[in-house]
Amino acid sequence: MAFEVTGEMPADLAEPASTATLTIGEYIIEVSEGALTSGTQIIKVQNIGAQPHFVDAESTQKEITNEDLEALLMADMSGTPAPIDFNPETDLMPAFFTGTQSMGTSIWVEVDLSPGYLALMCFFPDISDGMPHAYHGMHNVVEIPE
Repeated sequence: MAFEVTGEMPADLAEPASTATLTIGEYIIEVSEGALTSGTQIIKVQNIGAQPHFVDAESTQKEITNEDLEALLMADMSGTPAPIDFNPETDLMPAFFTGTQSMGTSIWVEVDLSPGYLALMCFFPDISDGMPHAYHGMHNVVEIPE
């Protein structure tokens, strides 16, 4: 069934309420407002970068730092195991994934987070060399409290 959209989008349309804002761009991915907590919540994801980006969020109960995550990513590229006691194939579980966003866009997503740690990464290919953004440093770890 086809339909026709008419009229103008209201200029003063209110944003959906959210508990946290994730800001993504070259090559950052961070909680810029509010906080991620355990349980169901709505988060805003805003792309301030000049390239498309998305968020691949993986949860774990094992303590992990952003430096550990970087070591795991570099190990993946080199084929040499990372010098940490962490197996991404068994220790990481999908938490949420956002669609690819163009520059200057925001989306709101409902997520249900478990306490522990959340690894945030973007694997969109970089315009300059085709490498996924995570390998350029676009990753972060956030602790999710009880």
